[in-house]
Amino acid sequence: MTPHILFAVAVVLIFLSAILISVSKTRKTAEEKQHTASALGFRPLEKAPPQLVQGIRRLHPQIPPQQLSIDNVFHQRDFDGDFYLFDLDDTSEDENTWQNTDVIGIISHKLALPRFYLIALPPVNQEQWVGKLLDRILDKVFEWAAVHQGLSRVTFADRYGFDEQYALFVENEITARGFFTEYRLSSLTAYNTPFQVVAAGHCMTVSHSYPISTKANISELKTLYRRTRDLFHLFREKKI
Repeated sequence: MTPHILFAVAVVLIFLSAILISVSKTRKTAEEKQHTASALGFRPLEKAPPQLVQGIRRLHPQIPPQQLSIDNVFHQRDFDGDFYLFDLDDTSEDENTWQNTDVIGIISHKLALPRFYLIALPPVNQEQWVGKLLDRILDKVFEWAAVHQGLSRVTFADRYGFDEQYALFVENEITARGFFTEYRLSSLTAYNTPFQVVAAGHCMTVSHSYPISTKANISELKTLYRRTRDLFHLFREKKI
Protein backbone atom coordinates (compact mmCIF):
# COMPACT_ATOMS: atom_id res chain seq x y z
CA MET A 1 0.00 0.00 0.00
CA THR A 2 1.51 3.32 -1.11
CA PRO A 3 2.04 6.24 1.30
CA HIS A 4 -0.69 8.24 -0.50
CA ILE A 5 -3.22 5.47 0.04
CA LEU A 6 -2.18 5.11 3.68
CA PHE A 7 -2.64 8.85 4.17
CA ALA A 8 -6.06 8.75 2.53
CA VAL A 9 -7.11 5.81 4.72
CA ALA A 10 -5.89 7.65 7.82
CA VAL A 11 -7.90 10.76 6.89
CA VAL A 12 -11.03 8.67 6.36
CA LEU A 13 -10.55 6.88 9.69
CA ILE A 14 -10.10 10.19 11.52
CA PHE A 15 -13.22 11.57 9.82
CA LEU A 16 -15.27 8.50 10.74
CA SER A 17 -13.98 8.64 14.31
CA ALA A 18 -15.04 12.29 14.57
CA ILE A 19 -18.53 11.38 13.36
CA LEU A 20 -18.82 8.51 15.86
CA ILE A 21 -17.63 10.72 18.71
CA SER A 22 -20.12 13.43 17.70
CA VAL A 23 -23.00 10.94 17.55
CA SER A 24 -21.97 9.50 20.91
CA LYS A 25 -21.87 12.97 22.52
CA THR A 26 -25.25 13.88 21.02
CA ARG A 27 -26.77 10.66 22.34
CA LYS A 28 -25.21 11.23 25.77
CA THR A 29 -26.52 14.81 25.86
CA ALA A 30 -30.03 13.61 24.98
CA GLU A 31 -29.85 10.96 27.70
CA GLU A 32 -28.69 13.53 30.26
CA LYS A 33 -31.52 15.83 29.22
CA GLN A 34 -34.02 13.02 29.67
CA HIS A 35 -32.60 12.14 33.10
CA THR A 36 -32.63 15.76 34.25
CA ALA A 37 -36.20 16.34 33.10
CA SER A 38 -37.37 13.11 34.76
CA ALA A 39 -35.67 14.06 38.02
CA LEU A 40 -37.62 17.32 38.00
CA GLY A 41 -40.93 15.55 37.39
CA PHE A 42 -41.28 16.22 33.66
CA ARG A 43 -42.26 13.72 30.98
CA PRO A 44 -41.20 13.95 27.31
CA LEU A 45 -43.50 15.11 24.53
CA GLU A 46 -43.14 14.30 20.85
CA LYS A 47 -43.55 17.94 19.92
CA ALA A 48 -44.54 21.28 21.38
CA PRO A 49 -48.32 21.43 22.05
CA PRO A 50 -50.34 24.23 20.40
CA GLN A 51 -50.82 26.21 23.62
CA LEU A 52 -47.05 26.35 24.17
CA VAL A 53 -46.41 27.38 20.57
CA GLN A 54 -49.05 30.12 20.83
CA GLY A 55 -47.64 31.33 24.14
CA ILE A 56 -44.08 31.50 22.78
CA ARG A 57 -45.26 33.37 19.69
CA ARG A 58 -46.89 35.95 21.91
CA LEU A 59 -43.73 36.32 23.97
CA HIS A 60 -41.56 36.56 20.85
CA PRO A 61 -43.55 38.26 18.09
CA GLN A 62 -42.72 36.75 14.74
CA ILE A 63 -40.86 39.57 12.99
CA PRO A 64 -39.56 38.29 9.61
CA PRO A 65 -37.11 36.74 9.05
CA GLN A 66 -37.11 35.47 12.63
CA GLN A 67 -38.19 31.88 13.10
CA LEU A 68 -38.56 30.24 16.48
CA SER A 69 -37.95 26.52 16.96
CA ILE A 70 -39.18 24.74 20.11
CA ASP A 71 -37.34 21.44 20.63
CA ASN A 72 -36.71 18.77 23.28
CA VAL A 73 -40.02 19.47 25.00
CA PHE A 74 -40.97 18.02 28.39
CA HIS A 75 -44.21 18.62 30.30
CA GLN A 76 -45.42 18.68 33.89
CA ARG A 77 -49.00 19.35 34.95
CA ASP A 78 -50.30 20.38 38.37
CA PHE A 79 -53.18 22.37 39.80
CA ASP A 80 -51.33 25.64 39.07
CA GLY A 81 -51.11 25.03 35.34
CA ASP A 82 -48.79 23.54 32.72
CA PHE A 83 -45.04 23.62 33.17
CA TYR A 84 -42.67 22.95 30.25
CA LEU A 85 -38.95 22.37 29.87
CA PHE A 86 -37.61 22.94 26.36
CA ASP A 87 -34.97 24.46 24.07
CA LEU A 88 -35.83 27.61 22.15
CA ASP A 89 -33.89 28.61 19.02
CA ASP A 90 -34.01 31.45 16.55
CA THR A 91 -33.43 29.51 13.33
CA SER A 92 -33.08 32.51 11.03
CA GLU A 93 -29.64 33.25 9.64
CA ASP A 94 -29.28 36.94 10.36
CA GLU A 95 -26.87 38.55 12.83
CA ASN A 96 -29.46 38.64 15.63
CA THR A 97 -29.97 34.88 15.90
CA TRP A 98 -29.79 33.26 19.32
CA GLN A 99 -30.19 29.94 21.12
CA ASN A 100 -31.67 29.39 24.57
CA THR A 101 -31.41 25.91 26.06
CA ASP A 102 -33.16 24.64 29.17
CA VAL A 103 -36.03 27.11 29.21
CA ILE A 104 -38.81 26.57 31.74
CA GLY A 105 -42.19 27.82 30.60
CA ILE A 106 -45.47 28.19 32.48
CA ILE A 107 -48.96 28.55 31.09
CA SER A 108 -51.54 29.18 33.78
CA HIS A 109 -54.92 30.86 34.16
CA LYS A 110 -53.61 32.17 37.49
CA LEU A 111 -51.24 34.50 35.63
CA ALA A 112 -52.34 37.84 34.20
CA LEU A 113 -49.02 39.41 33.26
CA PRO A 114 -48.16 42.61 31.44
CA ARG A 115 -45.75 42.06 28.57
CA PHE A 116 -42.22 42.43 29.91
CA TYR A 117 -38.66 41.15 29.69
CA LEU A 118 -36.72 41.00 32.96
CA ILE A 119 -33.04 40.10 33.02
CA ALA A 120 -30.79 39.69 36.06
CA LEU A 121 -27.45 41.46 35.62
CA PRO A 122 -24.15 39.84 36.60
CA PRO A 123 -22.55 41.36 39.72
CA VAL A 124 -19.68 43.50 38.38
CA ASN A 125 -17.89 46.71 39.29
CA GLN A 126 -19.14 49.34 36.85
CA GLU A 127 -15.82 51.21 37.13
CA GLN A 128 -13.80 48.23 35.89
CA TRP A 129 -13.44 47.19 32.26
CA VAL A 130 -15.91 44.32 32.77
CA GLY A 131 -18.55 46.77 33.95
CA LYS A 132 -17.92 49.06 31.00
CA LEU A 133 -18.18 46.08 28.65
CA LEU A 134 -21.48 45.14 30.30
CA ASP A 135 -22.77 48.67 29.68
CA ARG A 136 -21.99 48.32 25.98
CA ILE A 137 -23.70 44.94 25.85
CA LEU A 138 -26.75 46.39 27.60
CA ASP A 139 -26.88 49.17 25.01
CA LYS A 140 -27.20 46.44 22.37
CA VAL A 141 -29.91 44.75 24.43
CA PHE A 142 -31.79 48.05 24.72
CA GLU A 143 -31.59 48.50 20.96
CA TRP A 144 -32.76 44.92 20.32
CA ALA A 145 -35.65 45.25 22.77
CA ALA A 146 -36.81 48.50 21.20
CA VAL A 147 -36.41 47.54 17.54
CA HIS A 148 -37.34 43.86 17.54
CA GLN A 149 -39.68 43.53 20.53
CA GLY A 150 -41.28 46.97 20.84
CA LEU A 151 -40.18 47.24 24.47
CA SER A 152 -38.51 50.06 26.39
CA ARG A 153 -36.59 50.02 29.64
CA VAL A 154 -38.25 51.21 32.82
CA THR A 155 -36.33 52.00 36.02
CA PHE A 156 -37.24 52.25 39.70
CA ALA A 157 -35.03 54.85 41.34
CA ASP A 158 -34.16 54.22 44.99
CA ARG A 159 -36.14 50.97 45.15
CA TYR A 160 -34.02 48.37 46.97
CA GLY A 161 -31.19 48.63 44.43
CA PHE A 162 -33.43 47.05 41.79
CA ASP A 163 -31.83 48.86 38.83
CA GLU A 164 -28.38 47.61 39.84
CA GLN A 165 -29.58 43.99 39.81
CA TYR A 166 -32.01 43.95 36.90
CA ALA A 167 -32.84 45.43 33.54
CA LEU A 168 -36.60 45.55 32.95
CA PHE A 169 -38.13 46.14 29.52
CA VAL A 170 -41.86 46.67 29.16
CA GLU A 171 -44.50 47.30 26.54
CA ASN A 172 -46.64 49.62 28.67
CA GLU A 173 -44.86 51.56 31.41
CA ILE A 174 -47.97 52.52 33.35
CA THR A 175 -49.23 48.94 33.47
CA ALA A 176 -45.78 47.64 34.39
CA ARG A 177 -45.33 50.10 37.25
CA GLY A 178 -48.67 49.02 38.63
CA PHE A 179 -47.65 45.38 38.42
CA PHE A 180 -44.14 45.71 39.90
CA THR A 181 -45.25 46.71 43.39
CA GLU A 182 -43.02 47.43 46.37
CA TYR A 183 -43.49 43.85 47.50
CA ARG A 184 -42.46 42.37 44.14
CA LEU A 185 -39.46 44.67 43.78
CA SER A 186 -38.14 43.87 47.25
CA SER A 187 -38.70 40.13 46.68
CA LEU A 188 -36.81 40.19 43.40
CA THR A 189 -33.80 41.96 44.89
CA ALA A 190 -33.53 39.17 47.48
CA TYR A 191 -32.84 36.62 44.72
CA ASN A 192 -29.33 35.84 43.54
CA THR A 193 -30.08 33.43 40.70
CA PRO A 194 -28.98 34.58 37.22
CA PHE A 195 -32.31 34.34 35.44
CA GLN A 196 -34.31 36.10 32.76
CA VAL A 197 -38.08 36.22 32.42
CA VAL A 198 -40.16 36.84 29.31
CA ALA A 199 -43.85 37.26 30.14
CA ALA A 200 -47.22 38.23 28.72
CA GLY A 201 -50.76 37.27 29.66
CA HIS A 202 -51.05 33.70 30.94
CA CYS A 203 -47.55 32.69 29.81
CA MET A 204 -44.01 33.22 31.09
CA THR A 205 -40.63 31.63 30.45
CA VAL A 206 -37.61 31.56 32.75
CA SER A 207 -34.04 30.72 31.76
CA HIS A 208 -30.47 31.57 32.76
CA SER A 209 -29.58 35.17 31.93
CA TYR A 210 -25.87 34.33 31.73
CA PRO A 211 -24.02 31.00 31.95
CA ILE A 212 -23.09 29.64 35.37
CA SER A 213 -20.80 27.04 33.82
CA THR A 214 -19.97 25.79 30.34
CA LYS A 215 -22.52 22.99 30.68
CA ALA A 216 -25.86 22.99 32.41
CA ASN A 217 -26.25 20.23 34.96
CA ILE A 218 -29.05 18.81 37.03
CA SER A 219 -28.15 20.93 40.07
CA GLU A 220 -28.37 24.16 38.07
CA LEU A 221 -31.66 23.10 36.50
CA LYS A 222 -33.09 22.26 39.90
CA THR A 223 -32.09 25.72 41.10
CA LEU A 224 -33.67 27.31 38.03
CA TYR A 225 -36.82 25.22 38.50
CA ARG A 226 -37.16 26.30 42.15
CA ARG A 227 -36.63 29.93 41.17
CA THR A 228 -39.26 29.56 38.45
CA ARG A 229 -41.71 28.31 41.06
CA ASP A 230 -40.83 31.26 43.29
CA LEU A 231 -41.40 33.69 40.45
CA PHE A 232 -44.68 32.06 39.52
CA HIS A 233 -46.05 32.49 43.04
CA LEU A 234 -44.64 36.01 43.27
CA PHE A 235 -46.21 37.15 40.02
CA ARG A 236 -49.60 35.57 40.62
CA GLU A 237 -50.04 36.98 44.12
CA LYS A 238 -51.78 40.32 44.51
CA LYS A 239 -49.43 42.08 46.87
CA ILE A 240 -49.09 45.81 47.39
